[in-house]
Amino acid sequence: EQALHADVPQGPFAYVLSLTRWDERAFTGGETIIMQPQVLDYWRGFDSSSGLEFSDLLTSVPARFNQLTVFDARLPHGVRRVEGTRDPRRARLVLHG
Repeated sequence: EQALHADVPQGPFAYVLSLTRWDERAFTGGETIIMQPQVLDYWRGFDSSSGLEFSDLLTSVPARFNQLTVFDARLPHGVRRVEGTRDPRRARLVLHG
């Protein structure tokens, strides 16, 4: 698990290159979560007549095999808790920066 954070001093982009065999995984979790940009300007579009769900606030990106995800490093992001195998051959494997 990696709590929400922003990589502001490291540069304009963040990336996750997944080497996880997602359809064969022996764990749950491991998705990269990225805050929706409009949340950072929450009050400008505030609507008290509608509720907000997870997908209204965060985007969840599964770590599918050979997938490169690139996003604005200033957006708060993190990783959902990984639970299950500790075998590195069947676990979440990514390169990120």
